[in-house]
Amino acid sequence: MKRFLVFVLTLAAIFSLAACAKPDEAAVMSEYKALYERSLEINEIIFGKGLPYDGNYDGIASETHYVAVSESSPYKSVAELEAAVLSVYTKEYYESSLKTVLFVGFEDEYAKTNIRYKEVDGVLYVNVKHKGFELSGRCATDSAYIEKLSRASARIASPYFYGNGTQMAKDKVITMVMTDAGWRFDNPSY
Repeated sequence: MKRFLVFVLTLAAIFSLAACAKPDEAAVMSEYKALYERSLEINEIIFGKGLPYDGNYDGIASETHYVAVSESSPYKSVAELEAAVLSVYTKEYYESSLKTVLFVGFEDEYAKTNIRYKEVDGVLYVNVKHKGFELSGRCATDSAYIEKLSRASARIASPYFYGNGTQMAKDKVITMVMTDAGWRFDNPSY
């Protein structure tokens, strides 16, 4: 009985050490690069050009004008767009920041009526008056490095270059968190 108890305790110790082990750095960097590339598309949808729509609406005088997203849009509902965002960013970051920009609006009355996307009767609409920002900067992911790594999170730093080629003074740091669905960014990648 004593030997059996020692055997069980030894197995428990081995499994606890394995559970606390840090992830493989190469695998984490590979995930970082894949998430970063995916984040470029998602950031463009949230903050940049937005989803495609048909027609030219430059002359519209109203503050907001919603048109249905184009048939060529990769996302045709709030649920699809939300799932795409959550494939890159953590639910906590989405709930605290991105959801407000995309679908809710901010506290003041103008911002509440000037949200980026809304769904009406199963159709996703984009606010064509929301022109977005020029997102031309990029992290140099091939030069990225791990600042801190644990089983549940990683801090990855990378040189960041603005659209004009100028390097940001400090490296851009992105925090990745291990979620039930895999690694996700927990702060902006732009």
